[in-house]
Amino acid sequence: MNRYSIIIDERDFKKIKMSLDVKANQKFWAFSKKDKERFAKIRKGDMVYFGKQGFASWQFIFKLSKKEKNSNLVTNVWGKDFRSKNASLVLHFEEKNYLGLKEHLCYVRKLHKFKPGIYDITKKIVSGKSEQEYELTETLRGIPKTKIVMAKQKQRDAGKVKKLKKFYQHKCQVCLDRIQIGNQKYYSEVHHLRPLGKEENGKDDLPNMMVVCPNHHIAFQYCAIRISLDGKNIVDRNNKIMGKLYLKKSNHLSSENINYQFYRRLK
Repeated sequence: MNRYSIIIDERDFKKIKMSLDVKANQKFWAFSKKDKERFAKIRKGDMVYFGKQGFASWQFIFKLSKKEKNSNLVTNVWGKDFRSKNASLVLHFEEKNYLGLKEHLCYVRKLHKFKPGIYDITKKIVSGKSEQEYELTETLRGIPKTKIVMAKQKQRDAGKVKKLKKFYQHKCQVCLDRIQIGNQKYYSEVHHLRPLGKEENGKDDLPNMMVVCPNHHIAFQYCAIRISLDGKNIVDRNNKIMGKLYLKKSNHLSSENINYQFYRRLK
């Protein structure tokens, strides 16, 4: 099994609901002949990660079931605009979205900066590190190779994570958004205000944990947003209030951890 990623052009966002979303009659994506070499490499059983141009997280992860050349299918579902009429190389996928499974989900730094295209995902061997790392590589149409590392998270206390996600119904405590990955199934992440590990000594317990969507998880990790010192609002780097922190009942976050994340800066 190989892994590939597809960054969807913003001009094609409307096609996501037609062919990749939960309610789509069949899961597929199509390309024009200019991508025929990469199309030829992808095989049945390979995993394909979908991201949207300008977004910092994966939207879907599907397993390829078959591929074919079928321009009629594309125009019947996507319509007959110029971009759709030129897309005849079709990848078909199984119904299951693997986005919520730990063995398939990986963080990608600066994913939002990648241009639309098809990318290889390859494993990178790093001596002395326990985390699995991968490279995202583009080699399309003579463009020089670009690489970015994505690392799997270390396994945390699954019981506490599951409890907190259930309590907040997978809703991000910043934007109240949640990602639907199936029938009554949702995906969310948990952010630690004080990072775990020897360097910052954060604890893996509820007073240090909050439920977030992937985009706001990245924003917290890079200190682009913070919780205000009073524990009520979300603020940016300049302490401008962006919105209220969503809390059910009383605030379960400790003042010590709120203070730490407020003054924390990346080295």
